[in-house]
Amino acid sequence: MKRIRTSNLLPVIILIMVFVGGMFVYYKQYCNIKSIIKSEYDAKSKLVEESIYNETKYTDIISKIAETDFDSDMESYSNLMINKYKQDSDIYSWDLEEMKKQYSGMDIHIINKDLEIIRSTVPEDVGINFTEYKDFAKTLNERLYNNKFVTDSINSSIRTNKLKKYSYISTHDNKYILELSIGVEDKYPELEKLNIVYLSENLSKKYTFVKDIRIYKYSDDKKNFRELNASKESDQRHEYLNVNKNNLIQNALSRNKVQEQTVINENNNSYTVKYIPYSTYNEKNELNWWDSYVIEVLYDDQVMLNDISKQKTLFLRTMLILSIIYFSLSYIILRLLEKNKRMAYEDYLTKLPNRNKFEEVIISKISYTGRKNNRFAILFFDLDKFKNINDTLGHSVGDEVLKQVGSRIKSKISKKDIVSRFGGDEFAALFSKFETQEEIDKLSEDILNQFDEPLIIDSKRVFIKPSIGISIYPDHGTTFGELIDKADKAMYEAKQSDIEYKIYDEDRI
Repeated sequence: MKRIRTSNLLPVIILIMVFVGGMFVYYKQYCNIKSIIKSEYDAKSKLVEESIYNETKYTDIISKIAETDFDSDMESYSNLMINKYKQDSDIYSWDLEEMKKQYSGMDIHIINKDLEIIRSTVPEDVGINFTEYKDFAKTLNERLYNNKFVTDSINSSIRTNKLKKYSYISTHDNKYILELSIGVEDKYPELEKLNIVYLSENLSKKYTFVKDIRIYKYSDDKKNFRELNASKESDQRHEYLNVNKNNLIQNALSRNKVQEQTVINENNNSYTVKYIPYSTYNEKNELNWWDSYVIEVLYDDQVMLNDISKQKTLFLRTMLILSIIYFSLSYIILRLLEKNKRMAYEDYLTKLPNRNKFEEVIISKISYTGRKNNRFAILFFDLDKFKNINDTLGHSVGDEVLKQVGSRIKSKISKKDIVSRFGGDEFAALFSKFETQEEIDKLSEDILNQFDEPLIIDSKRVFIKPSIGISIYPDHGTTFGELIDKADKAMYEAKQSDIEYKIYDEDRI
């Protein structure tokens, strides 16, 4: 528990640092604005460019905070898929839609050695072959053979312009890459306003001396570019931009330096167009083309000399927006951390305490009971012929059986004690208030009597009985491991002897 609480401090510290850092950036901008008021147009345009760059950078920082939550879930679900593959390597037999439900709505994509999506919960993605994207194909090939869990940073989808998060893990035989994806804005609607497309449209409205803002991204061949914030009106181009746009964009990215050019339109109005790079690099200092942008800003040189004085209001408004975003994200992330902490001690299916929680309770009980010189018992349950239910009636019925079994056992256990699902069809219960063995016998029989009546599931009558193995502290052990091991052995002996329950007996086992 202490480790869990300590781990919760790290995201809080990161959030505070990001917030203070963001406020510091915008405070510095405000100080610059006061001096810019008396400066020339170049100084004012520089302010706009810094605002665009810093807000883009801040978008990345906020996105990375959200990524901590996604990475944890994605890694957990990826490991579940890997374990599933080890048990059943026929990926065509997998029920992807059912898995998607279990994986919090994350889409699943299975990529083969030819880098083609052969199965997906997104039908239109099936058949996509990544060998057409050379740089990304190289990255996927490396991921196919490294047998490690990796994620991409949150980015705009090429097809939809929506913020998406992707993770990848290769199977142990290097035949497939198991990919997960999730729409970021579906889980964090607040992040929609941090979308780089939204940012470009918003800044065009904020700064009236800025004629236009467009965001470009190179394709994997690094020769062609596309406009990220293209809209229905994107064909209404500014004809007065008689510039070699491709060279300027390419130079901005390759040199990581702002490129600019002044043009005069047919009405003799002067405009300055600037191309601002937002570049990211990998560990080899190579450009990450998929995570880099060039921001095109068109300035009307003949307006906006007076609007700089309005930036103080804009500064305060931006501070308010960032504060709202910060506190909203902080609330969401801390709530999710609390939820994850609960999940660490809860069985996802039955909502009973899991093995970790049961072990913690027993260890605490041993410490307390040892001082009081008292005794307690552990009842270990295994369901007879449960596999037949799964095989004949289906896993959904099997899941409901587990839920009802847990409920029936719990109904006979004191509220001061605990019932836990260990996994599969195994349960355990603590019995801490007894004086004689007859009381243990009575509790075992009371629990077993609960299963004389069938379970009713989808109008089906399902008969099932547990076998119970029992160990007693301190007679059969003084540690959690010893007590569980003895109870498990007693349960196995009960099954072998075709009896319903058995107290551990050293001479008989």
